[in-house]
Amino acid sequence: MSKNLKTFFIINPKAGGGKADRRWPRIRETLRTGGFDGFEEVFTEATGHATELATEALRNNFEMVVAVGGDGTIHEVVNGFFHQGTLIKTGACLGILSLGRGSDLIRALGRSQKWEEQLRLLYGKETRMIDLGKIAYLAPDGRRRERYFVNIADCGIVGDVLQRLGQFPGFLGGTIAYLGSSLESFLLYRNKKVTITIDGEKLEPRRACAVIVANGQSFGGGLKVAPKAEIDDGLLDILIVADFHLLDFVLALPRLYAGTIDRSRSSKIIYRKAKKVHVASEEKVLLDVDGEQPGLLPAAFEIVPKGLAVKA
Repeated sequence: MSKNLKTFFIINPKAGGGKADRRWPRIRETLRTGGFDGFEEVFTEATGHATELATEALRNNFEMVVAVGGDGTIHEVVNGFFHQGTLIKTGACLGILSLGRGSDLIRALGRSQKWEEQLRLLYGKETRMIDLGKIAYLAPDGRRRERYFVNIADCGIVGDVLQRLGQFPGFLGGTIAYLGSSLESFLLYRNKKVTITIDGEKLEPRRACAVIVANGQSFGGGLKVAPKAEIDDGLLDILIVADFHLLDFVLALPRLYAGTIDRSRSSKIIYRKAKKVHVASEEKVLLDVDGEQPGLLPAAFEIVPKGLAVKA
């Protein structure tokens, strides 16, 4: 019997501005010289391809599917583990080699940013269970869709930030690119009026910059929007950022990087924990789900406790 899980690597060659593509040959050689046997590899070719590849691999009896790329690649692979809300292969696990810009999920998992150290965790067969978030939303074609998220989903200004992020060259790194995109968005974005329901409690409608629903602690390359979040506590952390503008954002930055935004005394910040959240608006409000833009409000978020095994 193999000492390692039967493994399928899915590599996004565009992740991290081409970082995954450049580093994969060395990673492959390290695996082989290190005695990691029984693995196959495929490069993604388009958006959504990683989900298809993961599903196919699990149906072909692979025990671990490894996402090699950024948080968006991990997001796609995770969604390939499920078909109509059910795990395709019970006992299969997710492996992670984070080579993207943000790498926020591995922060939530307490892992190193260095791929060499991440790689060591793929050996052996030990795993851990983590929670997932699940979101039902309106797709651009007008249909209701569902998907899972591992780290953070949100609505509001972050969707605008993501659109601007592509203007920044990959060599700048995640933190600088996200910060620059955020500053630009806060100059131009118009906050939207939303209605929020948290575990059945309907809040007063308000104009909001963002509603962040978190399983992990940070996004944007280290902005700790949910410092109390734990990836296996069976709860979502909710950060409601009310009518924020550029000055509010600049003043909040030290707290976001320090992980103390939940202690803010500002009336524009609400921090809660919950199992279910619903957000709606009469205006067009874009979603961000693990760095991807699948659609817009209305959206229903819920926690899926211990929803997926991750290679420990």
